[in-house]
Amino acid sequence: MNHAISIQDQLAPARRALPVNTITLERASAALVVCDDEGGVLGGSPAGVALLTRAGANLQSLPAKLSSSLWKMIASAEHDEAVQWRPGGDQGFMLSCNRHRLGDDWLLVLSEVSQKHSELAYRLHRQRLESLGRVVAAAVHDLRAPLSSIVFGIDVLARRAGGLSGERAREILQDLRAASFCLRETIDCLLDFLRLGPPVPSAVSVHKVLSRMQSLLRPQLRMGPHELIVHADHEVSVRGNLITIEQIFVNLVINALEAAERPIRVRVTTSIEGQRLRVVVEDDGPGILEEHRHTVFEPMFTTKKDGVGLGLTSSRESARAVGGDLQLVRWTEGTAFAVYLPICSAEEDP
Repeated sequence: MNHAISIQDQLAPARRALPVNTITLERASAALVVCDDEGGVLGGSPAGVALLTRAGANLQSLPAKLSSSLWKMIASAEHDEAVQWRPGGDQGFMLSCNRHRLGDDWLLVLSEVSQKHSELAYRLHRQRLESLGRVVAAAVHDLRAPLSSIVFGIDVLARRAGGLSGERAREILQDLRAASFCLRETIDCLLDFLRLGPPVPSAVSVHKVLSRMQSLLRPQLRMGPHELIVHADHEVSVRGNLITIEQIFVNLVINALEAAERPIRVRVTTSIEGQRLRVVVEDDGPGILEEHRHTVFEPMFTTKKDGVGLGLTSSRESARAVGGDLQLVRWTEGTAFAVYLPICSAEEDP
């Protein structure tokens, strides 16, 4: 049997026949593209051509080369493993692609995931708004203390400016400066908590994410009083957006604190497994009942009196949206959740 491939009329035909059963890509509704081992496009369905054209590919003459950064990601992934790629010129567009062997060549299955990320970011934003009241209540203590320090220092300067030594005045000014920075950091964290955030992932520093998470939760930890220990031993960037990934860890820590009726210790550690960063959030709290461990990620499932049952659900959805995952790895004698996030390549790293 003579094997061939049919493509759009406006595209030049492939320069060689493909050793596979005959397929007519121009009739396919899915976004499909056939390419060789070097990332050269041999043909594509209308939807596939449209997506690659939007991504900046010039398919007027075939074979045509895919973007080198896109093909590098595709070629380095396991077969059937989806990769997500953002063209440099379109910050609001992201392409998802996985490859399947097609004779001596590859069939690429494409899809646009920008809208999915936008919808996820919106749902995450709604959840953050719903939990804002608890965060603000816990942050009031941190806001009140530095503000009192600032008011006191200004009052001293106003009443005793003429009688203060230069050294004492400098000490008061330093205290005012430190209190102001503390106040600004707390307010910035609250404002970031309200922000929707970009729907399209980029390179995010893990150290920055965990540092922001600690700052945001410090008041709530102190009210417990609970203890949060973070050992981020790997200085890497992961693929996601800062606010979404931050919220994964905020959800996990808050979930642990609210499940405990006594002060607990929460420990965060990192390790690298292949091309993914593994972040474990574990606590010495009450753990999870055996009959509940298979349902903790289900929407609306909660054992808390005032809970809504969306924290773990949205956290796992957020991790999977960027090519990672969230798993329950221990549920007795405390709980442990493992967050898996894709490590950025050298080209993506800021």
